[in-house]
Amino acid sequence: MTKEESELADALRERLKIISDDASRRNPDQHVKQLREISERIEGRLSSPVRLKTRLPIL
Repeated sequence: MTKEESELADALRERLKIISDDASRRNPDQHVKQLREISERIEGRLSSPVRLKTRLPIL
């Protein structure tokens, strides 16, 4: 896995953690803010000039 792929994977894992955090959802403004921030980070990774592999990992 390249550094870029690893960073994207980390950001996606962080997004899932935010989504599943029941305590965070009790404060909707903060929850949405966190989701926006991580989404921007993910979009930044996807739009980077480095091409990520377009294959799904075999699990």
